[in-house]
Amino acid sequence: KYKLAMQRLLTEEEFKKFIVQDLKRGSSFVDGKKRIKEMYKKDITKSEGITLLKNEYGVGGYSLTKASGGVSQTHDTTGITIELYTGEEKHYGWNEIHDLILTLIRIGEY
Repeated sequence: KYKLAMQRLLTEEEFKKFIVQDLKRGSSFVDGKKRIKEMYKKDITKSEGITLLKNEYGVGGYSLTKASGGVSQTHDTTGITIELYTGEEKHYGWNEIHDLILTLIRIGEY
């Protein structure tokens, strides 16, 4: 006689806060954020920008304990996936990542 706890799923906007917070960290490589910001100052196409982002991030990720927020992030050739300790996850393709970073730069939050 176990009761399953009903847990509210995150909305799209709530998940977006996690990806924005993650993007503001940069690629996790030394000077990665600086290289990304410089990339957006160049006169390149969106396709070229996406290729540069994929190369900057590479394949990898990180994981935080539940006490530290319980978020894990993985990135590969398809984009970035955010997973919460609740098991909820959301994948963001490089096209969307490109647009989010560009927006953050334009509004001065990157």
